Amino acid sequence: MKRLWVKYLSLILILAQTSVLFADTLKFKIGLTIKGTYIEQDANVVFFQVDGEQQIPQVAVSRQLDENKFLFKKSHIELVKIDNGKIIFDANTPKDKEPITAEEIADRLLMGVGVYFLVSCIGIGLFILSSTIVIA
Repeated sequence: MKRLWVKYLSLILILAQTSVLFADTLKFKIGLTIKGTYIEQDANVVFFQVDGEQQIPQVAVSRQLDENKFLFKKSHIELVKIDNGKIIFDANTPKDKEPITAEEIADRLLMGVGVYFLVSCIGIGLFILSSTIVIA
């Protein structure tokens, strides 16, 4: 009973790890902001996967590919920011700014996988530790 909090803490850490990886933000010019996963962009659209149920301005949707995957028109987007704070698209910056490189994408993936692995190990370790302690 004394170590029950350790089990709960480990379960919280395991469940919380998914939110660490999916924290990209897309802000529309009308002021609405949605959370999800930035996938890619081209000259006219941004490919974005929306997390859960969120209000989406239909005027900004170029095409809906899936229940939560959208192509949004860049003309309606003010800002796209990924989870590490890097701005991928900003309507208020000059057009000659460099796009994200393959090396930056690889760094982002490795960082996300590393954080995911670390949180998983801590959570599983705490769960095992709390399960093996004999309460006298």
